[in-house]
Amino acid sequence: MKLRSVIVFGGLFLFGSCALQAEPWETISDCRLIENRYLDGDSFHVQAKNQDQVFRLYAVDAPETDDKFPERVNEQKKYFSTTKKAILAGGQEAAEFTRKLLQDPFTVETKWVDAKGNSQQPRFFAKVTLADGSDLGMRLIEAGLARSYGMREDVLLSYLNHLDKAQTAAQESGIGLWSAKAKRAATKAAKKSDAAN
Repeated sequence: MKLRSVIVFGGLFLFGSCALQAEPWETISDCRLIENRYLDGDSFHVQAKNQDQVFRLYAVDAPETDDKFPERVNEQKKYFSTTKKAILAGGQEAAEFTRKLLQDPFTVETKWVDAKGNSQQPRFFAKVTLADGSDLGMRLIEAGLARSYGMREDVLLSYLNHLDKAQTAAQESGIGLWSAKAKRAATKAAKKSDAAN
């Protein structure tokens, strides 16, 4: 009986310690997009608390805008079952989509978790709530310009489920990179590749 109490107490202590160490969410309102060449659909510079911060969306992956990272482009190409050309065009479209949605002040929620990347300055994972109250990641996925993919820790399961459902709906509707045109281009490229081999 004593041993069980010690184990239960020890377990509660460890659980409590982990809970206490978890970083809280910080909400930063009145954020503004900083226009520069490093904007893409899921990563961008933001003026937050009078500082230039770089944020990367949690659990949302927009296509690459260029071929600097060919392995990423190839992985996205396979995932969306399309061509490299369609991925890069989709990346440009996602970047423009994000730029337009971030024209009005918006809110960032972050735990300041390092999102790594090739930026010269630190980049942090975040969720972005637009001026109209909608979620930037959700809007990208609903438009077929991103997938529910990437850093999913720290985010509520209900949010991830909404992203996954939005992706399924975009796929079924053939929106954005899920379009029939993109699928036809992928099929044509695959046939051309097979003929060459």
